Amino acid sequence: MKQLSFCLVLLLFLSKPATAQTKTQSIQVIAGPFAIPAEKQKAVWYYWEGATKREWATSLTTVQPNYQGDKLLFIQELTSKGASGPTQIDTTVVLQETLVPVYYTSSNLQRTIHLTFSGQEMNASVHDHKTMRETSERETVAVPTVSSSFYPLLIRFLPLKVSYQATIPIFDVTLGRRGLLTARIIGVSETQLTDTKGERITCYVVDVNDDIAPDAHTTYYISKKDRTRIKSETIINGLRMSVERP
Repeated sequence: MKQLSFCLVLLLFLSKPATAQTKTQSIQVIAGPFAIPAEKQKAVWYYWEGATKREWATSLTTVQPNYQGDKLLFIQELTSKGASGPTQIDTTVVLQETLVPVYYTSSNLQRTIHLTFSGQEMNASVHDHKTMRETSERETVAVPTVSSSFYPLLIRFLPLKVSYQATIPIFDVTLGRRGLLTARIIGVSETQLTDTKGERITCYVVDVNDDIAPDAHTTYYISKKDRTRIKSETIINGLRMSVERP
């Protein structure tokens, strides 16, 4: 497992622990050494009915360092319950030392999305599988911007600590909607969870919301030891969903 030291250049805007006088501060570099191994992580996706959780999908996330020499490759395959194979595949390529995005694609039965990034220029295209119509556009962004599907995978690699806050520029593309939005890490604390083997895991508790679903609140539980995402929980309008490591 190779030790990598990376920085997020112009990707995040960090603020101090919240006070009445605190203002969000933009910073140019966030740096810290993390071990990013080649890995495959499985997760189970649930929706909740009261105190009962019901599985509706599984996912497999592959991380490949040193992709094309200087990049990181992330592939997330989502398989709906009962399906014979993946129902959506998201692929993200970022520069290994900066995590600045290079390429993103997402494909399911309804559409295929492509995003390419070069400096401050971003090209987006959407192919509608039903109408066979393809639309594309070019955007200029002031800071490196990640796809809305990738930022949940990014969170575990941030320099997390108690009271950490950040704002992440994201670009959301769906059928009929696209645009530059914001995801916010509104607070970080610590807790301990017990896994299925009875092992106690010290975790960062990362509270997040974004402009995609302003009424939603998501909490990520990230292992402090190895930055594995143990689980996440989302609550929106009384509905509860979770993604959990099996």
